[in-house]
Amino acid sequence: QDNIEPLTLGRVAAYYYLNYTTAALFSTNLNSDMDHQAVLELLCASAEYDDLPVRHNEDKVNAMMATQVPWQVDTRSADDPHTKANLLLQFHFSRFPLPMTDFATDTRSVLDNCVRIVQAMVDVAADAGWLDTTLSVMNLMQMLMQARWLTDHSATCLPHVSHDVAGQLEARGIRCTPQLCDMLNRSGGQDKVTKLLQECGVARHKTQETVKIIQRLPLVTIRCEVNQGKSSEDDVMIKVHITRDSPVLTKKGRGSQMAYTPRFPKMKEEGWWVVLGDKETHELHALKRLGFSGRSTVCQVACHPEALQGELTLFLMSDVYMGLDQEVDLSTRGSSKSAGGLPQRGLQSRRKGAAQGKAQQTDA
Repeated sequence: QDNIEPLTLGRVAAYYYLNYTTAALFSTNLNSDMDHQAVLELLCASAEYDDLPVRHNEDKVNAMMATQVPWQVDTRSADDPHTKANLLLQFHFSRFPLPMTDFATDTRSVLDNCVRIVQAMVDVAADAGWLDTTLSVMNLMQMLMQARWLTDHSATCLPHVSHDVAGQLEARGIRCTPQLCDMLNRSGGQDKVTKLLQECGVARHKTQETVKIIQRLPLVTIRCEVNQGKSSEDDVMIKVHITRDSPVLTKKGRGSQMAYTPRFPKMKEEGWWVVLGDKETHELHALKRLGFSGRSTVCQVACHPEALQGELTLFLMSDVYMGLDQEVDLSTRGSSKSAGGLPQRGLQSRRKGAAQGKAQQTDA
């Protein structure tokens, strides 16, 4: 009896309700070493943005906007809806004021569709085993959620923390948001953080809101256990223990943890990707998507034993926040088969190189 089974692209398109032409676009244009600009261009080229309105004379406004954004677009296509989507998202990252009220509505429309498209890009890139591209797409998701560039200081995602305030924080040794979290968790930390924010330029009556958001950020600790199989052919099982150090906030007793995304038009629950990859070969071995509302959770990923001989690394990537990502070195070049992760905040640079192989994907 003949059976018909969907291929990966078909399953991804069905799961995320993607247009079939978008799936074809990902199949032909995703590759192994895409940077953040390239994945943004691919996102905006999706068929889901074909009907984004470009009204009379808006092509002139789009051409004007193109002169203000960091990543260039082809001004000859200023009347194209995909070019407009690109410009709107770059204005979103920069938090620039929009030239007209209609563009605010259009930006919300673009953002409403972006989550499922980006999640589909993650799945397609991971299935191909492309570590660098997968991480770039995950970083793009963070940028969309927080309306910031990845190169911005992660503290600028906090309320009332401008680039000037972030510069003052960095001058005082605060290079990333988790340092503020650590300071807040110490004895007398709230008074110290409040005083620091005031010294850096945050108004006294606004510091309470900033501190409140710092308290709810999901600062986590990772511990990994590497369990090799009985034979050299058995997969290596890696158990990942993730513990939340910051308070757990619930909503209506359901235990769901809502993220702080003031510039995103929809409510968003906190989520994480656990990525297992090799920094040397740029190959992605496994991907697991998870979320947890309690204090801790445990998940497992697997890889071939040969992967331990390279620069095998476990990445914990937030799908909402910037600056909270972590890495754990799992290669046998280290001193132990069980590693506890030290935060490597704000993963902004990606090594280039070809990646081969297929990734094991699991949804938790």
